[in-house]
This record gives sequence, structure tokens and C-alpha cells, in this order.
Amino acid sequence: MNKGNLLTLGAVSLCSCALLAAQGLRAEEEMVVTGDVRVAVQNLDVDGDAAGVEKYRDGLDDSAAVEQFDLWGSKDAFYFSLEGRDLGQKDQSLFGEVGKYGQYKLKASWDEVPRNYADGTYAGTLTSGGYWAVPNVVQGILEQNFTPLDQQPSAANQRVLQNFLLTANKINLEQQRETGAIELMFTPVQNMDISAGYARQTKEGMRAFSTGSYRRDKLGAENFGGVGENFRLYGQEVPGLIDNETQTFDLGLDYSRDNWFMDFSYRYVDFANNQGSVTWDNPLLLIGQDNEQGGSPINRLDQAPDYESDTFSFTGGIAGLPLRSRFTATFSRDQITQDDDFLAYTVNPAVLDADGNIAATRPLPASNLDGDVETTFVNLVLNSSPLPRTTVNLRYKSYDYANDSKRIDWDGWVRIAETDWKEADYVNRVPEYEKTTLALDGTYRFGRKVKLKAEISQEEIDRNDHRAADNTEDSYGATIQISAADWALLRFGYRFADRTIDGEYIAEIEQSHGWEETHMFDMAERERQTLDAYVGLDPMDNLSVGFNLTYIEDEYNDKVYGLHDAESLLMGIDLNYWLSDSLQFSAYYSREDRDSTQLNRTKSDNTGNGAFEVPENDWATDLGDTTDALGFALDATLIPDKLTMALSLNYSMGEATFDTRNTDYVAGITTTSATAYPWSDVESEMTEFKAEFDYYWTDQLSTGFRYYYTKFDLDDFAVDNVSTYNGNPVGAQGNASSHFIFMDANHNDYDAHFVALTLAYAFN
Repeated sequence: MNKGNLLTLGAVSLCSCALLAAQGLRAEEEMVVTGDVRVAVQNLDVDGDAAGVEKYRDGLDDSAAVEQFDLWGSKDAFYFSLEGRDLGQKDQSLFGEVGKYGQYKLKASWDEVPRNYADGTYAGTLTSGGYWAVPNVVQGILEQNFTPLDQQPSAANQRVLQNFLLTANKINLEQQRETGAIELMFTPVQNMDISAGYARQTKEGMRAFSTGSYRRDKLGAENFGGVGENFRLYGQEVPGLIDNETQTFDLGLDYSRDNWFMDFSYRYVDFANNQGSVTWDNPLLLIGQDNEQGGSPINRLDQAPDYESDTFSFTGGIAGLPLRSRFTATFSRDQITQDDDFLAYTVNPAVLDADGNIAATRPLPASNLDGDVETTFVNLVLNSSPLPRTTVNLRYKSYDYANDSKRIDWDGWVRIAETDWKEADYVNRVPEYEKTTLALDGTYRFGRKVKLKAEISQEEIDRNDHRAADNTEDSYGATIQISAADWALLRFGYRFADRTIDGEYIAEIEQSHGWEETHMFDMAERERQTLDAYVGLDPMDNLSVGFNLTYIEDEYNDKVYGLHDAESLLMGIDLNYWLSDSLQFSAYYSREDRDSTQLNRTKSDNTGNGAFEVPENDWATDLGDTTDALGFALDATLIPDKLTMALSLNYSMGEATFDTRNTDYVAGITTTSATAYPWSDVESEMTEFKAEFDYYWTDQLSTGFRYYYTKFDLDDFAVDNVSTYNGNPVGAQGNASSHFIFMDANHNDYDAHFVALTLAYAFN
């Protein structure tokens, strides 16, 4: 018997014990007890990617399952409840509550969420300390037959690596999140609630992450006739280990009177990452311009650090002020600290610093960041009705991100290839900013049918000298709502926002040398227009139709490289039709369309001495992303009080397009790496059909039949052409030679049928 069935059997036993206990409570305590339980025997048949079918769920492939368990009881002011879903499976949830109305309430919950990936291929074996080791024999054969990668390996050389990957380990890539929580609420006096809670969440598993290195093969274009810097690259996917725990403690106090209230809360969070780093052997080495070996034979990657946070917040409000006004204020302060130890400069013991010392054992200028960030949030809202038919809202919001982390003076680092030491003085950035928003809106009602709202706001972001720019964004908007009839509601809105840079954009910060004609996305000047529309119709008592549309247009400075413009259209229509008391039909359609244009530039060849000042190396891309979705549902009672039916069909289709072109192509000047090539469209389709029938033999006993069908099709050139090894030859101008080892853990097409027979029992 597999693990899933054992867990299901245990869940059935637990439910049985709970039911027996409930019967005893009802008999001895005269307590009103009700509940229900539903179990299923089932079968799943998958053609294709089985992990994709259960990407965020579990148990469909089990032969039996406890789908639902509910238990409720009450006597006078005392009550309890117990609710469970998918018990014994990796996506199970359980919620319980017991209390006495007006006095106390105790809640507890357990929730599990899986994340299943396709199995991956990896040549290493996991050893102690989170170290993925490639056997020495394999490493030696690869070094003799596949490296150095200063040129394209022959077909025979490549087969050596491919043969190892064919017999490599299959890694089960999955994550499991488990969350348990308990909360006590107590009412010592009328209008006052005191609460305390604790939650613990764990995440365990593995996922693929990408890493790699490079070496500069030649500096200058004389010998290659290509770009000024020619690279040899490698990349590989490595199983990243996940093992962390988050604990949360909460305290709260709420008190209210006739015209005022106040809420206090405190939260403490402790995050512990039990897998602080991942280490792996590197099977691919490179040779660089001075016969330097590129790519350390061993690599290490740091993961998220441990941290603690304390959050205190207060919200209070008072009504009954002059001019029919109400004032609400929120204040919150959060402090996050972390002092995780830094990793060594490198894990490669062969790297020497400028003085000839081993960089891996070189003392660090500090043992940790001594990270300390304090955020302060203030939100003030004044609502008033100074005149008949008029409502005015004044809002002030402030968010201050104060970073008191340590600024550390470094004198060098081991570069990305992890093979040589770079001697240079630098200081880490410690960014800070303050965001302030002031907004005013007013609404005037023209009788019962028409309402007009106007709004104005200004947002200012002041950043310290570790960021590139300060910003101010002014916004103006208006919305009109018309009740054309008792059965028709129309609402239209327009909003304009203009974001500008205060002062100058700073291109160079510390040792980061930016280009003056590139701006960070969130700091660039932008004009945004937004149009909203909604139409709600109820032409008959049994028919309702809704339509909504949102259009957003962004315009950026076309003299700056990067994003130039972006448009998005989101629209949807839904319909509900009650044909009779026993028959209901609903349907929907939605469309999401996003388009954008961006301008880019590549380094030149020897025409510009390997620099960026050659406009013939500009290339632009039009990006499109469209998703259409539609569906319907039909719920019916086929035999009154006996047989019910629920049918649903959902279909979605997505398409991504890439139109890349050179804006000023000149043969002999435009470098190969800047030459635009056509990219294939990416298309996906998802179909889901569900049919459920339930027959009620009595008021308490029912049986059911479930049939689910799901189909997923993906046409993606980036996935379709990927194998465990991909090697790209040197370009016509000698630009690059790339070698990638993939785990090939991508979700693919699938076609799945699921059938289940259910048995449900309700008691009261």
C-alpha cells in the first residue's frame, strides 16, 4: 500500500473517531451536533506531463480520498466546528474552532500546499552540507574530452557529455509548504477584544536555478573581425535546496464605543533558513584570453538570510465631527534585522589575491551586514459631507524606508568566473527612500440617478544618494456613474498621471557606471492614461449581465533607451441566467492584451572601439501578450430532491509575440550580436471540463459521480528545442561560444482524465 493510501486510511479513521465522539456528545450533553463526510474512490489517467496536472495539488492519482469532513455542534452559547478538505493528501487543510459567544473563541488550522515540477536530470549527487558532487571519474573524463571550451567541441566530444547526462540522476523537484496556526480571542468586557496567535510555516524541497560563468576569449576585434569583446560562456541548472521555517507571533487589542474605536496590534516574525547555501561541482571549464582557466571547479551560492522583524501598528477613528465628518488614522512601524554570516570570497582554493594569499581564507572586512531596516507607515483619512449631496475625502499617506545597515569598505572580490581576484576599493550601497502621497476627491450626486466624482493627487518619492533619481507624480481623474434605469448601471472613469524626475538623473553611483541614456524603469519619466468602464444590466429578474473594461497607456521618453511605450487592455463580460428554480446557467469571456515597445543597443565592433556610441547597433522589439478565456457552467436539479447535476467548461488561449528589428542597420558596421532575427510566437491552450452528478438516497446519504478532463498544449521554442545539453557555435564574427547544461525540468503538454465515485453522509 502506497503512502497516499495509508494517509487516506488514517484520515478515515480520524473522521470515524470524531463522528463517534460527536454522537457521544449529542447523547450525553444534549448538544446539537451536525456534520457530513464525503469519501471517494478514484482513478487518474494522464498522457504526457503528469507533474503539470498536479502542479499545485495532490491526490488525484490516489485510489481513495477523504474529500470533505465537517462537524458542527452547539449548546446554548457554546459552539464548536471542525472542517477538513482532502485529508491525508499533500494539499490537505483542517480548520477547527471552539468558543462561547460573547466571551472567547479559539481557532486552529493546518494547511498544506504543494508545488510539483517536472523531474530534472543532474549529473551530481547530493552529499552532506548541501553539496552536489560530480564523481571524480566523470569530471576527469569531461576535462579530457570536452574542455577547454575555447572553441566549439567536436560532435564526438559533445557525445561524451551527452552520454553522461543520459544516465544521470533523476531529481524529484518539488516544494511542500505546511502552515499550522492557533489563535485565541477573548472578550473580557463589552466592546473589547484581546487576541493572541502563533503560526509556523515550513517549506521544504528542491527547485532548479540557473547559474554559469564566462571568460573573455579576446579583447579587441583585430583577430576576429567581430565585437570588441568576444566571450566563451557556459551555463547550467542546479537543484536548489529549500528548507526554511517562518514563525509568527501576534497580539491584538480592539476597543470601540459609540462614535470611536482603536485597534492595537503587534507581530514578531522569525525566519530561519536551514539551507543557507548550495555548493556544486562545475563540469564545464573555459579558457580565456591569457590562457586563464574560466569557471571554478566548485561553486557556491548564498541563499536567503535569516531575519527577525517586529511590527507595531495602531488604527483609530472617530465619527460625529463637525460637517458630518469622520477621521481615521493608521500608524505602523516595522523593524527588520539580519546578521547572517557572509560566505568567504570564494569556495575555490586555487584563487590567489594580489599578495599571493589564498582568497578563500582571506579575512573579510566584516563578518555580516548587520542589516537593520525600519519602515514607518502613516495613513490619515478625513471623510466629510459639508454640503448636501456632497462627499469629500482628504487623504495623506507616508511610507519611510530607513536603512541603517552597515556600509562596508571592501578592497576586492573574486570575479564571476571564480578564477581570479579583482583588486578594487568599493562600498556596498545602502538605499533609503520616503514616499509621500496627498490626495483629494469629491463626489456630487445629481439626484438619484447621476453621481460625479473628481480626484487629484500627488506622490513624491525622495531617495538617498544610493539611487538614481527622485520622482514626483501628479494625477487627475474623474468618474461618472449613471443609473439609467432600475435595471441598468453605467460607470465611466478617466485618469491621467504624469511622473517626472526631480532634478537630474544620476547615471553613475559608487562604482556602477551607468549610461546617461538609460533610466531605471521605476524612476523614468512617464505619462499614463487610464480609462475604466462598467455596464451592469438586469433586464429581467432572472437575468444579469455585466461588462467591464480597463485600458492603460504608458508613454516614456523616446530619447532614453529601454521601454518606450506600453498598452494594456483588460475586458470581460459575464452572464447569469436562472431559467427556473432547478436550472441555472452562467457564462463568461475575458481578454487581456498587453503590448509594449523597447529600444536597445549592443556594443559596437572596432568601429566604436568596443563602445556603445554606434547607433547602427540599435535594435527595437515589439512585445505582445494576449490571453483569451471563456467558459460556462450549468447547474440543474434533474430529479427534485434526488438527482443534481453540475457541468462546467473552461477554455483559455495565450499568445506571446516578439517582433525584433534593426532601426538603422548598415552592413559591415552593425555587429552580428546586434542583428535582429525573427523569433517564433509562443502559444498555449488550456481546456478543462467537469461533470458532477449526486444522487440523494435519503436526506443523509448520497452517492456521486465525478468526471474531470483537462488538456494543456504548449508551443514554446525556448522549451521545445531544449535538451539536457545545448551548445551554440561561434558566430560569423566570432562573437560567442555558448554551452548550457539543463535539467530539462519544464512542464509540457498533457491530456488527463479523472473519474471518481463518492459516498457522502450527513447527520443531524
